[in-house]
Amino acid sequence: MTKKFVRLEENATLGEKRKKESATLGEKRKKESATLGKSVKKKVRLWGKSVKKKMRFCKVSISKKRSGG
Repeated sequence: MTKKFVRLEENATLGEKRKKESATLGEKRKKESATLGKSVKKKVRLWGKSVKKKMRFCKVSISKKRSGG
């Protein structure tokens, strides 16, 4: 075998290794972003619920003031 041919084979195996590594990194990033998205959605939902409860309380207190006034 010539030196060029050996180098080509080495480069090919390195390329395959890099492809596999980048694929696994991509999968890890997808999983991480998915879990982050879920936690953010939960926080937003909880925040939305608390705001709705506060709004209900405000409406009740305003209506009581109007009727009493």
